[in-house]
Amino acid sequence: MSQQDRIVLQLRELILSGGLAPGQRVLEVALAETLQASRTPVRRAIKILESEGLLVANGTRGHQVRQLSFRDVVNAIEVRGVLEGLAAQAAAQRGLAPEAIARLEHCIEVGRALVDKNAMMAGDEEVFANMNVTFHDTVIAAAGNRALKQALAFNDRLPFAAAGAVAINVGADARVAQMALLVSSQRDHVRIYQALRQRQGARAGALVREHAYVAVEHMRLVLAARGDAVDAISGFDECGPRSG
Repeated sequence: MSQQDRIVLQLRELILSGGLAPGQRVLEVALAETLQASRTPVRRAIKILESEGLLVANGTRGHQVRQLSFRDVVNAIEVRGVLEGLAAQAAAQRGLAPEAIARLEHCIEVGRALVDKNAMMAGDEEVFANMNVTFHDTVIAAAGNRALKQALAFNDRLPFAAAGAVAINVGADARVAQMALLVSSQRDHVRIYQALRQRQGARAGALVREHAYVAVEHMRLVLAARGDAVDAISGFDECGPRSG
């Protein structure tokens, strides 16, 4: 993973952990110092998170963390699951090209190596994020459906909807639960791959739709790690921003 990707991941983690609170101004210089990075990649990371809907422009005052509801996040993930499910069904019906098979098998091997550690370690979140993006992008590309790809790209602008919009490092106390989610994700990837190889379109689509809920459970895990109510994320609850 590049330094740029790493900074984006760290900023997502800050937002999820509450290190950057809803409505808080995001100061480029201060973030660069916190992340021990130069201002250029931090500036680019801010723009990326703006495109994901996590940050909003605040006129001449830069950016601030967006206020969101848990339901907003879940809805976006559900839409991604439906769209990717259609992509998986189409990919299975078309059949996978050798290049796609090789990429998916590599992703599964990377996931297996992470699972075999039996514990999340420093840097594993970066490896997982990179692998997860490759797996999902490969399935989407294999569908050969431009309209679906464009629809997914639009949905990816919503907070935590994209396959790569992960943030795993939520503290040592959550490592065991994070590993359980990683095991679940790996199992799903294996099943999806098998359905694709066997050209089982309906099954592949259903598995991908169900797989989207791993992301929802990750959100709940983040809340538990912070000691928040189960339906609250970074200062907002299932219906909207909390008052007070």
